[in-house]
Amino acid sequence: MFELYADEESKSDTPLPIVIGDIRFLNEAEAIKSRGGIIIRIVRTDDNENNTNGDHANHESEMEMDQIKADFMINNVHSINNLYATIDNIMNHRDDLD
Repeated sequence: MFELYADEESKSDTPLPIVIGDIRFLNEAEAIKSRGGIIIRIVRTDDNENNTNGDHANHESEMEMDQIKADFMINNVHSINNLYATIDNIMNHRDDLD
C-alpha cells in the first residue's frame, strides 16, 4: 500500500492531489476510494487487442483489474495532449459531477 504522508509534521489541512499510475487489485482501489479518491480507467483499443493475448492475460493482477469499477473511463484514441486535457477537465470539474 502507499503512505500519504512522510511523517506527522508533513500533514496538512489542504489535501494535495496524488496520482497513482497503476492499480490492479480491488484492495488498492478500495483504499483510494475510502480516502475520497477517484479512479480513471484509460483504455486504448489497439492496446487491448495486444494485451489480451499472451502469457500475462490470465495473471491474477490482470483478471482482478477488470473487476475495479472506474468513476471515469477515457478511450485514449487521440494525442497525448488530448489525454492530458481530458484528465485535467475531469479533475477541474469533479466536484460538479458528484
